[in-house]
Amino acid sequence: MLTNLWYAVEFSAVLAQQPRQITLMGKEFVLYRDSQGKAIALDNRCAHRSAALALGRVEGDCLHCPYHGWQYQADGVCVNIPANQLGMEIPKRARVEPYPVQEQNGFIWLFVGDLPESQRPSLPELPQFAPNFTEWHQSIDEFCWNANYSRVIENNVDVSHPPFIHRKLGQRVNQDATIQLLQVEPVQGGASVTLTAKLAKLKGFWQMLVAQQEEFGSTRRHSFYLPNFTTLELNFGKFKLAFLMAHVPVSETVTVTKSIILRNFFKCRLFDRSTNQFGRKLLREDEAIVKTQVLQAIGTNRELLVASDAMILAYRKLHKEHADKYPTLHP
Repeated sequence: MLTNLWYAVEFSAVLAQQPRQITLMGKEFVLYRDSQGKAIALDNRCAHRSAALALGRVEGDCLHCPYHGWQYQADGVCVNIPANQLGMEIPKRARVEPYPVQEQNGFIWLFVGDLPESQRPSLPELPQFAPNFTEWHQSIDEFCWNANYSRVIENNVDVSHPPFIHRKLGQRVNQDATIQLLQVEPVQGGASVTLTAKLAKLKGFWQMLVAQQEEFGSTRRHSFYLPNFTTLELNFGKFKLAFLMAHVPVSETVTVTKSIILRNFFKCRLFDRSTNQFGRKLLREDEAIVKTQVLQAIGTNRELLVASDAMILAYRKLHKEHADKYPTLHP
């Protein structure tokens, strides 16, 4: 797990004053909002007896431990121990670690590392979405993989597997499998690639959507942003569908993908279920294969990559460069 980077860990829309636990490679954090609506992140374990603070409550601007009521400010300092006698001093060690938090593009981003604020990298700008973010219709969904997050990210930028795993999308194994020469473009903290895709058939309202176009074709753009964020943009002429995905590394072998699904068509919420089912179906098909891959350290030479793996090569290169610069975290 890379350090000194911003991890997208939760949907902004679901975070309220009720604390929520987030786990990154076995390390627990607690997220909540203060009385002003600002997102706060602390270590999840109380300094007293290690109870989970995520089971507590927020009153005023303090997080109360559910076990003995110790009260923590946003900076992690304990300001009240209810069992103490009047005038008794609070120990200096009565504190938990706070973590920097930002909100952007519908996600809560948590900084894991020790860089001072002036040296921290910027969040991905996602310029293709940010200017008109409110004009897209949004739905959210989650999916759990039994796989390492680096494998999940590589799968999401792997452009050559759809004809084999996602055959019901209309791409046949013996047809449309050839990948054009990929032009990988650098983006802030990652890389991107755009390619065309032919769709022979679709079902449900997706078939109706494509049928309104002059040709059964589309373009798709895959992007990744270190350490755990990918986007997938599908364009059917004037109709656009996009997946903004935070791949949260719960452990070495469990990843939770939190997706914001954007579309510029059929903006009624009645179609959210169909859109989410479409995305979840693709991930289920992917997960069935990805969970069988052997977990190995990025940068090893145990796999043979070819030209169509250009995005995976780009991801591994940037991952290794950052890991070499900063130590990685392990469970």
